[in-house]
Amino acid sequence: MKKGFTLAELMAVVVIIAIIAAIGLGGYRRTVERAKLTEGLNMAHQIGQALARADWERENSCGTFDTPWTMLDIDATGYTINEDYLEITGRFKLTRDGSNINVERLGGEAYTLVVPIDCGTSPVKLKDQCNGNTDFCISAGFTNCTGTSCKKP
Repeated sequence: MKKGFTLAELMAVVVIIAIIAAIGLGGYRRTVERAKLTEGLNMAHQIGQALARADWERENSCGTFDTPWTMLDIDATGYTINEDYLEITGRFKLTRDGSNINVERLGGEAYTLVVPIDCGTSPVKLKDQCNGNTDFCISAGFTNCTGTSCKKP
């Protein structure tokens, strides 16, 4: 009598491993994308603070939000900066809409973050907003959803 595994048994094990790997890979990709969303939010808050500082230095007040991207006191390594937008090469594109910074994800999950610029004039709780894939925005911690737009609580 020979000892060992049959081809059918080995194939069954390979199929089970493939199924487990597929399930794990989906969760891994979602986790990586949520980490990138957090990176985009952090970056937008830092850029917003730089805009508020630049407004204050130029005009001795904060609120016009019209300082050119090129005048910000940020390390521009890995950035493409021009008058209309600031791009973190291949990852995010930042544009300005009044007192908000819009962060568009380049590649990966399709969403746009809207981050208010904080002038530090009062203890305001900023209402970051996630637009696009509502399920993804909810999984990233946003709530208060209307249509395709969710806000931080």
